[in-house]
Amino acid sequence: MQPVSPCADIHGERLPKGQALAALGIEKDPLLLLYTMIDRHDKDSDFAPFWASLPEVFMTGLSATEEEVSMLEGTPAHTTFVEARQHIREQYRAAQPVLQALTAAYPDDITPDLVTEDKFIWACELWYSYAIEVEYVDGAVRQTLVPIAHLLNHSPWPHIVRYGRLDAATDSLRLRAFRHCAAGEQCFLSYGPLPNLKLLLFYGFALPDNPHDTVPITFEAEKNEGDVTDMLEACLKPLLDSYRGALQQCSSHASALEGFAGGVHVYLKGQLTSEEDFAEAVSRANVKMPTIAVYKDGKKVAEHVASETGTGSFQKVQDEIPGFGTEVKAPLIDGIRVAIIGTGWGVKVQVPQFRAAGLRIFALYSRDQKRASQIAAENGITHAFSDYASLLSVDTEAIKAGRNVLVDKPLCLNADEGEEILKAHQEHPNQLVIVDHELRFTPAFLRGRDHLRRGSIGTVLVVEANVLFPVPTGNFTWWADASMGGGVLGAIGSHIIDALRFLLDAEIEEVSANLKTLLKELPDEEGRPKQVTSDDYACLQFKLVPRASVQRGPAWASEDSHISAHATLASRGKARVDNQLIFSGTQGGVIISSSMGSLIVTDEAGKVIDSVRGRGNPFATTGTRALGEALQKALGPEQDMSALEPAARLEDGVAVQYVIDAAKASSLEDGKWIRAWNSNLEDSY
Repeated sequence: MQPVSPCADIHGERLPKGQALAALGIEKDPLLLLYTMIDRHDKDSDFAPFWASLPEVFMTGLSATEEEVSMLEGTPAHTTFVEARQHIREQYRAAQPVLQALTAAYPDDITPDLVTEDKFIWACELWYSYAIEVEYVDGAVRQTLVPIAHLLNHSPWPHIVRYGRLDAATDSLRLRAFRHCAAGEQCFLSYGPLPNLKLLLFYGFALPDNPHDTVPITFEAEKNEGDVTDMLEACLKPLLDSYRGALQQCSSHASALEGFAGGVHVYLKGQLTSEEDFAEAVSRANVKMPTIAVYKDGKKVAEHVASETGTGSFQKVQDEIPGFGTEVKAPLIDGIRVAIIGTGWGVKVQVPQFRAAGLRIFALYSRDQKRASQIAAENGITHAFSDYASLLSVDTEAIKAGRNVLVDKPLCLNADEGEEILKAHQEHPNQLVIVDHELRFTPAFLRGRDHLRRGSIGTVLVVEANVLFPVPTGNFTWWADASMGGGVLGAIGSHIIDALRFLLDAEIEEVSANLKTLLKELPDEEGRPKQVTSDDYACLQFKLVPRASVQRGPAWASEDSHISAHATLASRGKARVDNQLIFSGTQGGVIISSSMGSLIVTDEAGKVIDSVRGRGNPFATTGTRALGEALQKALGPEQDMSALEPAARLEDGVAVQYVIDAAKASSLEDGKWIRAWNSNLEDSY
């Protein structure tokens, strides 16, 4: 084969090696491996210090000796290891024509000893173990080898759950931590929800108590051979010893599951004979707590949801099961149980939407025990209680007790309370604490944020938000009481403030506000007039600045620029409009309906270039359901924390509260511009 002309000076001045190899038309992944093999031994390479820092040998299953792999014979790991190693060797053989051409054309630069099978496997191991995802300035996310960052280790409970971003302004790579990482604490990222078998094969280690660990168990039987119920019972019994970690004794007794709070996934090759057969098998196994989901060909075909008393509902499936196999997910220690604080929005919206997302509602709280017990019984919730003094104490005590917390917005009554909650979380950094800004999870918000980040509408000049949301007058409730967090600024304005910060990666530096109470009195429970102390109208002006912890995107004109935003909020009167967030840019506009969950993106000529169809109230339907699904994915068997990347963290909730406090202060001073940003919060991102 003749040399390819663009590679004529592969080490010369005319063309860098990467471009020279790319000119061969090789696909991206093989191209990276070939470049690694060649450049690793180039003493003049710009990356020579990095190559020199790497180990000569990676201790993974890909490079294990045949003797070492043979020790796994008779286990499921053996087949997996053999198949993966064979795949790597096939890739190497497929690259032979290119390798032979390169060594023939450039014998002084690319010698055969640089491109052996062992070195090819080494390059594969390197990219598996050390590459991370990085978002480049052009918006593309690419696998990248990053010195220093490649030393970040894997954990099922990572701090970093999303790709890093290159910041052109500071010439740096920013990796955002999803949860607090104390000084001196090791910062973890995630390789994904991988079982120990995959970790050992591709990365060379295994984790004790890995929540993603799986153990395949296969049963084969001829059609109609034996009692299908007996087979199902035999399938369930090995699960009972899997309280933590991998299975060790497949003959354990069914009673071991009593009090177990995790979940079991059973994967079937065939189908069940009847609902009764499966229900009887569950009963024989003495299942007290878990949800058991049954899958066939990757699709759920049955599910038994057990209650604490041992009874439960069962979703019917189809007939006949000639043979089946199982994959057992090692369960979570506590399972995914949700306690709902409050009997209003939580019961009307979160209970049905979270249940639909797969979460288990096990308790309900109300300050009135009788009301809590009644509503819990009406909604099939096992526990009802009334022993928490306030929302602040609930949040703080729940964090201190090691519970994951989803707290409503606004986070608190003032920023001082927010700082107290934040301090409690920093003392317990492994607990998940997020704020219920469910709009962040809707398709309209996620796609709108993507357009703004990519510069689809150019530089954003101004943002307009209009929310007319009539609240029924009725009797005096917490909504009319400022001391209890009532009012349109906290209830609706907190969503607008969070939306601006989320969609533009911005901080609100200053705010000018005019708050009013239009409806002066409301009758109390006995019909006597009571003074309304909360606001029901808010006119807000914001000065937004780019957040320092993320790369400044094309939405911002310059590093020292700001974006002006205006919001009008009202909860009285009879007019109801399609509440909108309008972003006007130099090359188009983004319009998000916060009442319907729709999105319209236009170019500078007004032509629609992208849209998302609204599917009803995103607060009560799509947003809450999507948040529940993200919680299920992150805290359930998958343990995929990246599902919660859009979530508003505790720091976000405190930042929103600083803006609310500043707006109240501004209104008291006739709209004076008040600083609304605590720069110390930026350090925690």
